[in-house]
Amino acid sequence: MVIFEIGVGPIETCRSMPYWDVAECVLFEPTSYYYEAIVTATSNRPNVKVHNVAIYDYNGEVEFIENSQISAIRGINSPQVQFGTPGGNQVIRPCAKLNEYDKGDIDLLLLDMEGSEWFALKHLVSRPKKIIVETQLTTVYRNPFLTEIEEWMKHNNYQKFSHIMADTTWAK
Repeated sequence: MVIFEIGVGPIETCRSMPYWDVAECVLFEPTSYYYEAIVTATSNRPNVKVHNVAIYDYNGEVEFIENSQISAIRGINSPQVQFGTPGGNQVIRPCAKLNEYDKGDIDLLLLDMEGSEWFALKHLVSRPKKIIVETQLTTVYRNPFLTEIEEWMKHNNYQKFSHIMADTTWAK
């Protein structure tokens, strides 16, 4: 089994953690302080690979706004923007398209990218059995690319399986 988790955030919110000893887990976290904690936590887990890169629409660098709660790509209508959360540090982070890492064998894809989830799907090579996307369909936050995400899911024969808290699960 191959699991990709993009946008891990604080180690205590890592959703792939239960699989670290039984599956190949590939984790992406662009924020340096979260990345360092993830590397420390997974240092003796040979099944886990961790990348300090943002998955985005191109290869290169992208500007992030980071604060203690949320890091998001500048210019994206992220939860930070929609919640009216004060800004943070502006930093430049490396970014890459998902197809640079995706070999076509992902079974489970976990996306918590603060409004940028569409850019992972847009460049996805695999067709995982299950995809979980932060959509937060509440009056407070709506994923800015929800229409594109839903159209991609329909075009690729995914059915909405559940919506719990902030996440929508689609399955083949």
